[in-house]
Amino acid sequence: MFGIIPFNFRFRGKVRRILDIYFCFIEEGNVALHPTQIARKTGISFAEVARRLDATPELFVKLPKRDGITRYRITTSASTRTEEETEKLLNKYAQRESWLFYAFGLMVLAMLVIIVLTIIPNLADTCAEFAQQVLLAKAADDPARARADIRSASKAAGLFAMTQPKAFGGQAAGQLALCVARETLASFNPPFMDAVFGPSPGVLAQVEEPLRSTHLAPLLAGEKRGSFGFTEADDAPAPTSGVIEGSNLQINGQKSYVTGGAEADFINTLVHIAGRGPSMVVIDRATEGVIIDKKFVSLDGSHHAIITFKDVSVPVTHIIGEAGKGMPRAMRQIGDTRLLFAAQACGYMIWVVNLLTEHLQAPDKSGNPRGNLDVIRLRYADLRIKTYAARSMLYRTARLADQGENIVNEAMACKIFATEAVGELVDTAIQLVGGSALVEDHALAILYRKVRAWRLAEGASDVLRLNIGRGILELGKGRL
Repeated sequence: MFGIIPFNFRFRGKVRRILDIYFCFIEEGNVALHPTQIARKTGISFAEVARRLDATPELFVKLPKRDGITRYRITTSASTRTEEETEKLLNKYAQRESWLFYAFGLMVLAMLVIIVLTIIPNLADTCAEFAQQVLLAKAADDPARARADIRSASKAAGLFAMTQPKAFGGQAAGQLALCVARETLASFNPPFMDAVFGPSPGVLAQVEEPLRSTHLAPLLAGEKRGSFGFTEADDAPAPTSGVIEGSNLQINGQKSYVTGGAEADFINTLVHIAGRGPSMVVIDRATEGVIIDKKFVSLDGSHHAIITFKDVSVPVTHIIGEAGKGMPRAMRQIGDTRLLFAAQACGYMIWVVNLLTEHLQAPDKSGNPRGNLDVIRLRYADLRIKTYAARSMLYRTARLADQGENIVNEAMACKIFATEAVGELVDTAIQLVGGSALVEDHALAILYRKVRAWRLAEGASDVLRLNIGRGILELGKGRL
């Protein structure tokens, strides 16, 4: 929030940091540097560093690109200016910001204050009430009937449309609101959370006709169900591929871990199209050549399928967006879900901590509270610390997302930390509660199975760690 509003009030200090770094490099004999080096040392984004350098030609001269990298040369006058002269120049630059910027900043600040002080608390209260009065109340009901009732109640409560675009009557809620909603619901560890929110567009977002009418609109209305075919089967002879022949696309291949694929009406599938590259393609499940090879249930109870595409023919109009641009579209969908995984994990962590608090305050056989021993209190405190850290990461990242910042690396960090932390919390809670928590239908045992899968879903933890390292060291992206 504060990076938007009092921009110029803190601006001079940050420019000085940039100048100090440049002067440091001058003393070392280097005069041609690029913004990434500054960004790494200051924590300011690459784009913002470049913008500030471009705006102060009196100090920095932009050089031609070399190896794709923009570099800057420090002017002779920059290194010889007195502190007073530098101060005047910085003031001159600060004055380039118009009063409109301040007006816009104040407006954004006012909106954020309203959201933080009114809308968000009300949303949390609504979700808490919904979890207790609707979700938990339906725990013993028939699953199909319960989900139908929950969807109706969710629409009445204003939760169902949070994940849907405004063009289709939805709310298009921001990441902060979605994180609050999912975390609050999960903090009660209720059943049927998957029935609360309406289908989101996913890779079909902003799709053109005819897919907008034939697949996106029915998906959002609940008339059709979609699934996501991304993971290649381990024993597949080759990646799923396609060849354009006239007005049709011929597809062959096999996908695994297609969640809900056996019941879906269509599968949004990543297909490598010859001569074009990876593309997202809509394949109707009823299309000839679409074969459900195997249905299986993973550790967390999710239903998946292995699906083979044998000489499947679909119209080229079923290519989502531009052919060859499917991987970024697919990764955006995966990236969007990572922060929501973290939000739900944080909610479960709250539930575990609350359960343990009650358990440790209850008396043991001697009549003393179970949490009286220091060794237990130390472990319990660690769980609270991890929960606090995970929630802090989550909400900072959600606010950055709502400000339009790139949060790819931050969302990965949240997903890694929260999913690993919730696994540790549940494991420790089982240890502290004892043998009763090992019974198959105990809430902790059920949650243990559910959250274990999350360290693999939407990107294995170690793969995401490698991506974060690459993002910083090779691309200069990411923040602390």
